[in-house]
Amino acid sequence: MATRLSNPAPQFFYNGTPAAPLSGGLMYFYVPGSTLVAKDTYSDNSLSVPNSNPVVLSASGVLPNVFLDGAYRVVLKDKDGVQQWDRDSVNSINDIIGNDWDSTITYGMGGTNIVYASDGYYYVSLQANNLGHDPANNANPTWWQNQWDYEAKNQQIVAAKSIAVGNATTGLAGVAIAVGAVVAGNATNGIQATTLTAGYVAIGNATNGLAGVNINTKGSIIAGNGTVPAALAAGTNGYVLSADSGQTTGLNWIPVAAVNGWQLLSTVTTAGAATVDIETGFSSTYDNYVILACNLTTAGTESILARWKLGGSYITTSTYIDASGSSTATSLVAVGNAGGGATVTGSMEYQVFGVNSGLPKTGRTSSQSAVATPALIGTNAAHYNSNTGVLSGVRFYGSSGGNVGGTFALYGVTKT
Repeated sequence: MATRLSNPAPQFFYNGTPAAPLSGGLMYFYVPGSTLVAKDTYSDNSLSVPNSNPVVLSASGVLPNVFLDGAYRVVLKDKDGVQQWDRDSVNSINDIIGNDWDSTITYGMGGTNIVYASDGYYYVSLQANNLGHDPANNANPTWWQNQWDYEAKNQQIVAAKSIAVGNATTGLAGVAIAVGAVVAGNATNGIQATTLTAGYVAIGNATNGLAGVNINTKGSIIAGNGTVPAALAAGTNGYVLSADSGQTTGLNWIPVAAVNGWQLLSTVTTAGAATVDIETGFSSTYDNYVILACNLTTAGTESILARWKLGGSYITTSTYIDASGSSTATSLVAVGNAGGGATVTGSMEYQVFGVNSGLPKTGRTSSQSAVATPALIGTNAAHYNSNTGVLSGVRFYGSSGGNVGGTFALYGVTKT
């Protein structure tokens, strides 16, 4: 005998909620108990005109005329093929799907016992021998459960690669999680997905919950700025990171010399030159400098002398004072000799102080030299020049015009 799927124009919804009709949904009909063996339904009571399988719901989720021939297995999916529910033995003797609730019918327990109540919602029977309990009456929660709640607990409720989140409007909503995305709390939507491309990291953000910060640049690090953490670019080679309350991030890259006292600024190596000028590196960054020299050579019995570049020119007048013995001289003794006519070799630490001040400049030499006699001599002398110009270079040369050889390294010392 032909029977009709009732009510005569049932309407279906995403997960059972009237706020979201299952527009264009797909209802499949199969042999009951089978693994999806199709079985025809019909659009007329005489069972002469088969429906398509699946039967397509209208834009408002309403099912067209469907007449059944016995029992079926019924599967409902949305238009994208996402399954909403699967019911077996539909229209069998103890099965009622989608009919108006009837106070004279005894309903069984489970998802195949679904009725349409007077409050406009579908309900699933939770008890066997369910007779006379109106699902629209809030006094009967032990007998009936809203179908939407039932489906939410027993079926997939969001699309693949999505998560379900609380939503003040629809109760639950799906948030798509694309490749490379992270999930963050959001005051408006509960949860949102933030996409992070290569080279980005997720950080806390008072507005969006999480935001991506690009640290793809070589050497970048994350630093707080009081509002939203940001990427701090790498510093100059040889610099170190230090706390600095004057910076937006509270951090600053500073020269190593500001930490350990000395910073290598330049190096000059010569096998023999009439003059060796050490100028590269002198600036307002440092007040005091040290020149370390090694493998020093000059011809004959010469000493290595020094002059200072003051006010833009090397001073050649008798305005130097060398505490090693000369009260006034045109130059300073850097490395002395022991006499004897052999080649002088030596090493030296040469210091100059207050190079940027408007006062006369001072310095100091500590050196050792040796000749093949053999003999060894050390030179330790303090230096002074009355010129008040900025000191911007030191020149070394032989006392008799001979060529000077060696390696000279200029270091800046912490600015005082």
